[in-house]
Amino acid sequence: MSEFHFRTLQELTRAAFEQAAVWVEWEEPEQDIEIASWGVDTAAAWQRRRADPDPNGEYFYPYLGNAEPSLVRGTFMAAQAYLSSGQTLPGYLTGGFAFAVFCGDEVVMFNVNMKREGQAAVSRVARHLGVSEEQVFPITFIANDGRRSTYEKYW
Repeated sequence: MSEFHFRTLQELTRAAFEQAAVWVEWEEPEQDIEIASWGVDTAAAWQRRRADPDPNGEYFYPYLGNAEPSLVRGTFMAAQAYLSSGQTLPGYLTGGFAFAVFCGDEVVMFNVNMKREGQAAVSRVARHLGVSEEQVFPITFIANDGRRSTYEKYW
């Protein structure tokens, strides 16, 4: 990664996950201490972000630490998604209840607590791949660090 940047949720694109495999939601100023410990000039990074602020004030940063990150709410981990159809899509895991796949440049998000939205999302993935909705689930994600999570159809 050439220059450290804070990103908005909308900026966590496929390209962002190609630059850094793990992104963490910035929630409190104390996180700047850890970020600075990685050799990052946090003041300069925030100055760059202020030029294009997020109206919601939600920011994410690439995890550059040496410890294995926990897959908790607010942590987004790149993964390959292996669909029931046998096809593979790039995607990410976040927490133990949400995941997403990239259909081209579009991110299609799933959350096991949001069934109706899941039905709409599976339709988008199926259309993108040219398969039936029944060929999407189960989806097995394998993260860059080898973690594996399988999700069944949840509605």
